[in-house]
Amino acid sequence: MSYRFFAASVILLPMCHGSYFAIPIGTLGGQSHASSINHSGVVGGYSATAAGNTHGFVWSNGVMTEIGTLGGGNSFLEALNETGQGAGISYTTGNATQEAFLLTTGGGLFGIGSLGGPESTANGLSDAFPGNGQSLLVSVVGTSRTVGGFFDFTRHAFLWTGLAAGGGGAMLDLGTLSGGNSGANAINNSGRIAGWSTVGSSDSAPSHAVYWENNFITDLGTLGGSHSVAYGINENGQIVGGAYNVTNTMHAFLWDGAMMDLGSLGGYSQAYDVNNAGQVVGDSSLVNGTIHGFVWEGGTMSDLNTLLLNPFGPGVYLMTATAINDAGYITAGTNDGRAFLLVPDAPGTPEPASLILTGGGLGVLIALRRRTRGGAREGRPRLRS
Repeated sequence: MSYRFFAASVILLPMCHGSYFAIPIGTLGGQSHASSINHSGVVGGYSATAAGNTHGFVWSNGVMTEIGTLGGGNSFLEALNETGQGAGISYTTGNATQEAFLLTTGGGLFGIGSLGGPESTANGLSDAFPGNGQSLLVSVVGTSRTVGGFFDFTRHAFLWTGLAAGGGGAMLDLGTLSGGNSGANAINNSGRIAGWSTVGSSDSAPSHAVYWENNFITDLGTLGGSHSVAYGINENGQIVGGAYNVTNTMHAFLWDGAMMDLGSLGGYSQAYDVNNAGQVVGDSSLVNGTIHGFVWEGGTMSDLNTLLLNPFGPGVYLMTATAINDAGYITAGTNDGRAFLLVPDAPGTPEPASLILTGGGLGVLIALRRRTRGGAREGRPRLRS
C-alpha cells in the first residue's frame, strides 16, 4: 500500500501466539488510546495534545501522525481498513456538534452528515471497492441522532456509502428491532454489520446484540440475561461483544450461529474484536475488581499481562485490548493512559523481518528477543496459532 501516511509499517509473518513484546505507540502530548489495527500493522486511535484537546492519529513505521479535525477542538479515529481509509468522530467548527467522518485516501477528513439529527458517530468501515464508474467506494457504519428537535435523543444505526477519496455518499437508516434506538459498530467486506438495538421503544427497553444483512436485522439474543451488544465482526461472519448471563454479569461472547460464553478472568468481561483466525481480544475484571486486557483462543481466555516478555513497572498493567489483526498483533492500553502494540514472539524468526520500527523501538525488540531466545521460556504454554 502507498496511501500517504498509511504506508505499511509491519511485515507480517505467520506466528505462534503465547508471549508478546509491548511496543509503545507514543502520544501527541498526553494520554493516548489505540482503537484499531489493520493487517499491515498500521494503528489508529486518538491522543490528548499538549494544548489539552484530543486528536485522532495514525501510527505507521514508528511515527504518529495527527489527523486534525472537522474544524472543532477534538477528533477520535475509531477504525482503519486495509485500503487507506479510516472512520471516526470529530467536533465541527465552533464545537457546535459531533459529526461522523471518513478519513479519505488522501488523508483529509470528510464529514458524512447524519440521519437528520444534530450528531453522528462513525465506528467501523469496509475496505474500498470499485463502484459502477470504477471510482473506489467505501462503506462506513455508526450511529446518528434522527430527525427531531434538539432534545430528541433518538438514535439509529446507519450505513453510509460514498467515495473513498471523499465526496458524494448517502446515509441509510438501518432501523431497529422494534422501535427505540440502535447503533452499528463494525462491518465486514460482505456487508454484514454488527451492533445493537433496543427491544421495544420505552426508555427502559433492554438492548440486544444484532447484525444487519441486506437491510434485514437479526437479534443475537443474550447469555440468559437482559442486555447484550456486538462490537466486532470478522470476514467469516463471526461476531463478538458482551452479554449479560443468568446472574446478570456481563460476559464476552463469540457468535458463530449461536452465542458462546467466553468466560472471564474472574468477574465481568467484554470482547471488542475478532480476527479471521477466531482470536478474540477485550477486557475483563479480576476477582479483586482490577480490569485487565485479555486474548481468547481455542476455549482459553488469557490475561495479557501474564504473557508479556517485557512487563511494566509496579502498579502498571494492560487494562484493555481493543483490536487484533490476522498476524495476532494486538492494540492495547495501560491503566496509566498509554497505548501499546503487542507483537507476538516467534522464536526462529529473523528480527528485521518480524517488525520494522524506527528508533529505540526496534532496538528494544531485538534486545528482548536475544534475551528470551534460550530454553527458559520454552515451557510457557502457547496458544495455538
